[in-house]
Amino acid sequence: MFELSSKYSLALYEFLQKRKNLQFISYETLTLEETRAIMGVGKNKLKSFGHFNDKALKPALKEVSFLTEYEITAEPIRTGRAVTHVKFSWQKKTDVGAQIAAVEELERSKIGRKARLTGEIEDLFAITSSQKSDSSPPTAHISNFMPQLEEGRSRLLVSPSGVERAKEVIRQSGQQLDVYALEQEFLAHAEKTGFAPGNVDGAFVGFVKRKVV
Repeated sequence: MFELSSKYSLALYEFLQKRKNLQFISYETLTLEETRAIMGVGKNKLKSFGHFNDKALKPALKEVSFLTEYEITAEPIRTGRAVTHVKFSWQKKTDVGAQIAAVEELERSKIGRKARLTGEIEDLFAITSSQKSDSSPPTAHISNFMPQLEEGRSRLLVSPSGVERAKEVIRQSGQQLDVYALEQEFLAHAEKTGFAPGNVDGAFVGFVKRKVV
């Protein structure tokens, strides 16, 4: 299954697959106990949230977003000082380059994948077929099977880092706003008006800044 190397990644991917037909649902908030159960982490393992986050949750989020058709983030929610819930947000990759990169990564050797995943060697989406060994067997390129986008139109995509920047703007403002609701509002406005910024993340952060003024 996409050559996912971790049982936690497999569990997270199965969680997404069970929700793939929920067309209008792109996030879900679970208790920490439910999150641990979904990830297959026993009660006596990775007991603190920090340990669970570092050893299971974060690596699974990275690998699923890197190797599959989904991009997924997780936001810890605190009650007082303790993390009690986790909000998962996901979407299918709409960027053609990101989809091609994921497929080409699966065609590559697993050697060096961990470094590529963490960005220590290569940029996440700077993966081209020319980087593969000349001895690699020929494969059909994903671009041959993907629907062509309407000329002059493409769906905007706010990256996980863009969402994190927007969260920081909201946090600093002291307001209680849902960054994911703002993201949907931003994307709906862009689609309706034909707004197509060169820097989507920057435009979204600017949109959020105007909301918190």
